[in-house]
Amino acid sequence: MSATIEIVKQTGAAPGSETSVSGIALKSIDDATTTAPNSPIVILDSGINYSYESWIRFKCTVAPDNQCTTFKVWGSGAAISGGTFKITLNTDSVSSYSTPVILQSSQGTRADFASHGSGSKVSVSGTLTDADQYTDFIVFQAEVFDTALPGNIAQQTVYYEYTES
Repeated sequence: MSATIEIVKQTGAAPGSETSVSGIALKSIDDATTTAPNSPIVILDSGINYSYESWIRFKCTVAPDNQCTTFKVWGSGAAISGGTFKITLNTDSVSSYSTPVILQSSQGTRADFASHGSGSKVSVSGTLTDADQYTDFIVFQAEVFDTALPGNIAQQTVYYEYTES
């Protein structure tokens, strides 16, 4: 039988609550449902401001015949808004959830998401063999520089893949 894999976001104080999501809003509120325009990130007079970390992982809801492995995520590989805004993510395993922060993330090795296009996919650890199993986390965060202009940035696409055997 083919597996069913969902993308889930964990929010709140550890151990947190989990919500299945179809999109990730990087914003100034730590929840899975408020849209980004309703919780904007303020542009500071000087320095960088941050969104709350978005803790995302893959969950198996229907077991595969054998296993699902080799989870990867990537983006378009293009910079956003002329360097006034960027999305970061961890490029190594983050296996344990921590309460999301609205300061610069210290989870894993941080990298600019724009540098991870199809030729530089980020691996997410996990071998899922049964329902209710999870991969490690990928932690996204927005950084808004003091040179940014007010308004919403264009929607970004996060691609993902995994191998089912």
